[in-house]
Amino acid sequence: MNIAVRGIGIISALGNGAGETLAALRAGRSGIGKPTLFRSAVDVPVGEVRRDNRALGELLGIPARETPSRTALLGMIAAAQAVADAAIPAAARVALVSGTSVGGMDLTENFYRDFRSDNGRGRLRSVAGHDCADSTRRIAEYCGITGYTATVSTACSSAANAVITGALLLENDMADYVVAGGTDALCRFTLNGFNSLSILDPERCRPFDATRAGLNLGEGAGYVVLAREEPSMRSYCRLAGYANANDAHHQTASSETGEGAYRAMAEALARSGLERVDYINAHGTATPNNDLTEGIALRRLFGEQVPPFSSTKGFTGHALAAAGGIEAAKQHHNVIMTPNTYLYFDYYQSTDTENEPMAIGGYLPLERVYSLEPTAGIPDEYKKYVIGVQANLWTEYIPTFSQVEYMVMPRMAALAEVQWTDPSKKEYQSFLPRLVRMTKLYDRLGYNYAKNIFDIHAEFTTDTENGEVVVDLSTMGDGDIYYTLDGSEPTSASNKYDTPVRIKENATIKAVVVRPAGNSRVFSEKITFSKSTAKPVTLRVAPSRGYEFKGGPEMTDGLTGDTNYKTGRWLGFQGKDLDAAIDLKQPVEISQVAFNTNVVKGDWIMGAAGVTVKVSEDGKNFKEVVSKTIPSLKQSDKDGIYPQEVTFAPVKARYVEVIIKSDKLPAWHGGAGNPAYLFVDEIIIQ
Repeated sequence: MNIAVRGIGIISALGNGAGETLAALRAGRSGIGKPTLFRSAVDVPVGEVRRDNRALGELLGIPARETPSRTALLGMIAAAQAVADAAIPAAARVALVSGTSVGGMDLTENFYRDFRSDNGRGRLRSVAGHDCADSTRRIAEYCGITGYTATVSTACSSAANAVITGALLLENDMADYVVAGGTDALCRFTLNGFNSLSILDPERCRPFDATRAGLNLGEGAGYVVLAREEPSMRSYCRLAGYANANDAHHQTASSETGEGAYRAMAEALARSGLERVDYINAHGTATPNNDLTEGIALRRLFGEQVPPFSSTKGFTGHALAAAGGIEAAKQHHNVIMTPNTYLYFDYYQSTDTENEPMAIGGYLPLERVYSLEPTAGIPDEYKKYVIGVQANLWTEYIPTFSQVEYMVMPRMAALAEVQWTDPSKKEYQSFLPRLVRMTKLYDRLGYNYAKNIFDIHAEFTTDTENGEVVVDLSTMGDGDIYYTLDGSEPTSASNKYDTPVRIKENATIKAVVVRPAGNSRVFSEKITFSKSTAKPVTLRVAPSRGYEFKGGPEMTDGLTGDTNYKTGRWLGFQGKDLDAAIDLKQPVEISQVAFNTNVVKGDWIMGAAGVTVKVSEDGKNFKEVVSKTIPSLKQSDKDGIYPQEVTFAPVKARYVEVIIKSDKLPAWHGGAGNPAYLFVDEIIIQ
């Protein structure tokens, strides 16, 4: 019987999903680094999934009051990806075989720590998730699997044995589909346990290298969906052969002859009927014992003609029971692209968040969805493996299906053209008239789509030659735009918009589209002028990737941002200071510099650590006029916008350099010691 792999799912130190993982591997990017989510006396690098349990729960839409183990959370994410990828028919018999060795050890450790310090503390109910089968139960419940379930706990081979068990279930007609793989999380128990064996490398591990010194532990989950192969069935590959074996040599070491590995590989190869092997994905932990004995086993099986082989644990770490599932997922080349900054439809569609349904955050307008090019940056020879795109809509903030419609449409139409349109023929302005026609169909069918596409879209630019903020207004469909600049409500008797509006002093622009069927929502934006507004600005340090937006003009455009740091109003810097030089065009007297920082502690975004102001006459030689240290945030401080200012004795200057220092995550933070993000929206000079 031929067994097909129908779906894959993975989360590891390299990323969330097959696309992120494969991209990281192709780029040679390692996920190994210092642990950030827990403290241990053992100071060694690990392959850590850089999301705490709360963030993992948010991805799954699990209420904060629920306390699954980290092992369960990772498994739920990867297994759900595999199930969704496989498109399992509703009537199918679905089984789950999940491997783990750590189980809910992280919850037990937390309880023990709290209880030891104070026997009145600690959540004893958390220990209920300690056993390995608890993660399997939670995965099954989350994925809606009601058939056969089993837990395999055979240490590093758990996920591989789960796949074997899944194949046996199919061959004996005990299931139509089997979700098989493994999950394990990092915890102090395993870290200290492996350290006691003296096999942890204080540097990034080097599988099969002559200088290898030990392994790096990792965490993650990997699952595949298996099914009996049928003609014309979509699948990634076939499971041609399998086997397991035990050399009964030692509890923590392989035999010097590689007996166990040799017997397992030999039997699997014989079962497959293959005459040629092109590549071997080895266990390759980078310990002297494993790599030597595994190498001996390969030589015994293949003689002098050993096929190419490698291990990816130098990128993910050794994820224990999850290792087999992760390795299985990594070997497939066909990918679905689903980057969150383009295709997470649970992000806000508009910057007017007060008039939008509650969302998880972020900002994903229609035009950004349309701008996605799925194969951008991928070498031509690999582009054929990008077989599609996928949007995601997490529903933890979505109580009704009507709101699902609102979040999906019309962004779904933009996604369709991303998928189906030749990039050379894709053009946003030509897409909009087609979308207008599509909305008429939405209306006929009674869909609750986002009608803010018919509101006013405003584009703000700075004319630094004339010291003006230029406002370009547009809208979809029929209707004329009318606006005011004094904050009054616009009507058809107000100024009719026909060319961009140029503003050079404090103003509140309001605008409305007047249509026979009803006016649009009123657009409103306050523009505040200071001595730095609409002046040239040069960033001496580039923002962090993904948060560079316009790359500098945001700092002097007279606009302030709200608490959503992804709208393009804020520039983000991680591990580096904001260093901006502003040309005031002529010498003027100044005595104050002000700015806002945006704080979202759970996203590693903290306030400024300090600010320094320097002035210059020629733009080359700068003199410091003031420097101020800003206290770090306390754990009790709320998220939100934090205004900052520094004053000094009046000084005349043409050029002003403002250095805003970033901070590190404080000791109370889950990522303590790591560089925090700094987000700034406007530099105001008076």
